[in-house]
Amino acid sequence: MNKELLKEYLSGRYQGWSSFLDNVIFPIFGQEDFEDGFEAELLDSQPERRELAQATGIHSIKQVGKIYVGVEPLQIFDVTVSDRVMMERNRVNIQRLIRTVMDQFSCAFMLFHYEDDTRWDWRFTYCRKSGNKEESTDSKRYTFLLGPGQSCRTATDNFMGLYDKRDSLEIKDIEDAFNVEALSKEFFGKYKAQYEAFVSYMINPDNGMRQDFIDTDFDHTGMTTDKIRDREEKPIRDYVKKLLGRIVFLHFLQKKGWLGVPAGKEWGEGDHNFMLHLFENASEEQKENFLDDILEDLFAKGLDCNRSDRGDLYDTKVEGFRNHRIPYLNGGLFERDNLDEKTICFPSNYFEDLLTMLSQYNFTIDENDPNDAEVGVDPEMLGRIFENLLEDNKDKGAFYTPKEIVQYMCRESLIAYLQTDQREEDKEPIRQFVTTHDVESLGELKEEIEQKLIDVKICDPAIGSGAFPMGLLRELFLCRSAIEPNIVEKAADIKRHIIQNNIYGVDIERGAVEIARLRFWLALIVEEKSPEVLPNLDFKIMQGNSLLESYEGIDLSKLATTSDVQIYEPQRNLFGELESPQMRIIFDQTDKLKEFQANLDLYFEITAHEERTCLRKSIEDYVRYIIAYTLDIHRQAEETKIRQISSSTTFTEKQKKAIAGAEANIVHFNEMIENVENMELPNSQFFLWHTWFHDVFSRPSKEGFDIVIGNPPYISAPTQIASTELNDQRQRIVASNKYKSLNEKWDLYIPFIELGLQLLCANGAFSMIVPYPLTNQKYGKKLRKMITEEYCLLEITDLNGTKIFENATVSNCIPFVQNCLPKEELRITHFFEDKTIQEVLRKSPEALKQDEKNYIWNLTREERTGTRFANMNVLGDFCYISKGMVLNANENVEKGAFKKEDLISDVYDKIHSRKYIEAKDIDKYQVKRVRYLEWNTERCPDKLSRPTFRELYDCSKLILNCLGTINVTIDKEEYFLHNHSIYCAVLWKDLKDINNKSISSSIKKFSKYNRTEMETLSGKVDLYYLLAILNSSIADELLADQRGGDYHIYPEHIRNLPIPLPEKEVQKNIGNIAKEILQRRKVNADYSDLQEELDKMVALLYQ
Repeated sequence: MNKELLKEYLSGRYQGWSSFLDNVIFPIFGQEDFEDGFEAELLDSQPERRELAQATGIHSIKQVGKIYVGVEPLQIFDVTVSDRVMMERNRVNIQRLIRTVMDQFSCAFMLFHYEDDTRWDWRFTYCRKSGNKEESTDSKRYTFLLGPGQSCRTATDNFMGLYDKRDSLEIKDIEDAFNVEALSKEFFGKYKAQYEAFVSYMINPDNGMRQDFIDTDFDHTGMTTDKIRDREEKPIRDYVKKLLGRIVFLHFLQKKGWLGVPAGKEWGEGDHNFMLHLFENASEEQKENFLDDILEDLFAKGLDCNRSDRGDLYDTKVEGFRNHRIPYLNGGLFERDNLDEKTICFPSNYFEDLLTMLSQYNFTIDENDPNDAEVGVDPEMLGRIFENLLEDNKDKGAFYTPKEIVQYMCRESLIAYLQTDQREEDKEPIRQFVTTHDVESLGELKEEIEQKLIDVKICDPAIGSGAFPMGLLRELFLCRSAIEPNIVEKAADIKRHIIQNNIYGVDIERGAVEIARLRFWLALIVEEKSPEVLPNLDFKIMQGNSLLESYEGIDLSKLATTSDVQIYEPQRNLFGELESPQMRIIFDQTDKLKEFQANLDLYFEITAHEERTCLRKSIEDYVRYIIAYTLDIHRQAEETKIRQISSSTTFTEKQKKAIAGAEANIVHFNEMIENVENMELPNSQFFLWHTWFHDVFSRPSKEGFDIVIGNPPYISAPTQIASTELNDQRQRIVASNKYKSLNEKWDLYIPFIELGLQLLCANGAFSMIVPYPLTNQKYGKKLRKMITEEYCLLEITDLNGTKIFENATVSNCIPFVQNCLPKEELRITHFFEDKTIQEVLRKSPEALKQDEKNYIWNLTREERTGTRFANMNVLGDFCYISKGMVLNANENVEKGAFKKEDLISDVYDKIHSRKYIEAKDIDKYQVKRVRYLEWNTERCPDKLSRPTFRELYDCSKLILNCLGTINVTIDKEEYFLHNHSIYCAVLWKDLKDINNKSISSSIKKFSKYNRTEMETLSGKVDLYYLLAILNSSIADELLADQRGGDYHIYPEHIRNLPIPLPEKEVQKNIGNIAKEILQRRKVNADYSDLQEELDKMVALLYQ
């Protein structure tokens, strides 16, 4: 099999199934196992199939034959398409048709081609039914786009990979060949390399651009030179992201044939490789200044300019493309900003490399879903690029949610919404409809369900790059497509209605908002026959701080109403002029409010740039005005207070203080009013939920969203407190008094969950993917109690410790909640390795509670209780439990001066003088790797972020990990230093006479004994005995009592593990086995027999 000949064959027109067998199938799978299907027509066997096929634009499905992969038969079908447009816009019926075909088979190859010989492009699809025949509902489909105009590089490479394995092929090899995820990772790696090349060129002072772009207007205090330079260069990185984002967007657009359309030709007849050809056709002089001479004009004077009066013609100035049609895209993506005005010049090879790399990939404009994917770069990649390149993204707790999770959450939320107020017997047909899109299952419910789909209001308060809203756009579209009788003609209209009327989102990052809008536009463009005006999403997908609807402590939630505005006489406007009497003011505010609301509605209908800009200014001016107006009322209240006090002839000290306080407040309010007048809107300081989304909160008897969904940021309390910006936000969240679930060291996702619940209308459905510690940690106690007692908890999905987010250490769960009274039962579901989610049990809300004190949720069948060994001592009675050091520089003393990597060496020297380990270096009874830490120097340990105390490391101790299964070893002689990924357990007697705040605080918070008593108790246990207990099989059960199914191990879990206290002789016998295991581990010998013996002995102690 020759690679170049194969690529040439795949890039050519479809030559029939027989030719495909000879050129691809037989060389890979062999001919001897092929069984001829004699072109049996599958549409003739069942009338239902023929009807579905006609509605889908499919003329014929012939069974070519089958081959065997191992013992599994792989069917081969030839599918003739009569109407391309109908097929592309009718995914619902295609899914139903494929489901009926695959009902009898487990896996198949399908060759899709057109009846019309003038259409030479074709598709090769692999179908695989997931699960067994009884359980399966959908086949997964993966498709390569082939033929002229398609990039067939990936298909060629993957077929060659199968050919190389031809003697030992398995079904998994075929699935890997169609792996979209692998292609996405490959694409992102190459894209990131291009991004870094452009950034590196711009930040090099020798190239003359750095100084024009950098931002030096920020506080440099406490920042290292590297940090300052990094912060200065952020505008450069932002600019390159925007530039490359525009170029990638155009690769999706050229896929539609909308770029470089010759004069007089129709949309769709453009150059499918326009961007690369534009560069290749440019003169050498144009190539050397390709951005400023060609691209910038294409963006501003072409794509961002309405040329309908000229037939959409645009002169690119490049020969071969002098007068071609270019669409006008009004969405704002190509609007010029200040950075675009600067002179920017890259060597020609930068654009040559970028455009050549992009041309090697198929850009599929329709977003893939878990069951139907084209092997190419889909618009979701824009989201992945954004999430991965976002500044400090992981510090902000943002992670990209996998498609399978998104689809499940979207469907379950939609089902809960549609099932509301329905009879019990109607709920299952609704579920069937949402999952299969078979409208017949709805029966008489059809009209009611259609209206609910039209009316639904959906919000993601941490939208990121739009994964969940895009998921719900897809689910709503598929459901409405199944109901709509003329979907081929109305597909674009339905999507436009969903985007403009059903979906809302907010994110603190402006870049996230821009990418989310981009994906919505692409979702609409895929359905358009010709370029249409894009919907305005400025007041649907917005920037803002979702958690705060207040400014400087002033509640802004009532700005869109006048009912709660207090009026003080005399009123003055912002110019110091006396206002009319009180009733007149209220009337004026009502008029302004009505005008504002009318302008918001009008904004979505206007397409002209100038009108939109003017209207947007009017809308934003009103918001600034009403914020300032509210602040002015507060200022006048302070003036009133001074006047009232000043009526006294003499002042008490208390009155003097009150006047001074009021005067200070007046100064503060004046400053705030001035700030508001210059404030950019929207911004990242707050979000005006009830103003911007007034249409949602003013629905009669249905104030709020029907569905709130998302993946909120996960940021621990210590991380928030360590950051000036995040700690300031934390304080403002507390001061807002908006969240009653905040408890102790709350993670940032806690107020996001409560916010989501607050945003719901009556019977609204909520779901968020959040860290598993929600179910068992103390900081989540108030929220767990609130959800269980005040809402209806429908389901909790336990992700079973599966690592969902590539760069996160957290395990996850998904609570599904409805804003109504609690019900008798909730579902517990599990996410399995094959990416399916299935119900495993049902529980009552009462049975979910593990105990009354901590309100821990127990998601298992086991009767768990932390009190079943209440008569025993716990490990904390015998040992002081502590995490190790945090090795970065103390933010308050040496901010950014050094990081962990600066302190560690692989070799010993005078500076790196102490042995050092982390959690990944240990296993049960074993230290696998040792490095060396800088010690007793000027910066370590005294200037560490968390130095702990030196004596902790100078005594015998047990060493434990803090993630996953508990692994413990002993440190009797080495006295290792370790970081915070490890816990240590030191016998209290070994810390005798050592006093510090950490020890005192631990005793005060966690101990039922005093220190002397614990020192005495610790003299009664042997450290090797404790080592054996903690590495025994029962330790996992005891840990589960403390943490449920969580992936994390927290200090309180270790501290509260019950420990039996048998006779010394029993301890010695058990400890001796532990010692023997340690010896075997040193030589990596098997110790399973000893572990089995030890497990039995330990189990007896707990009976």
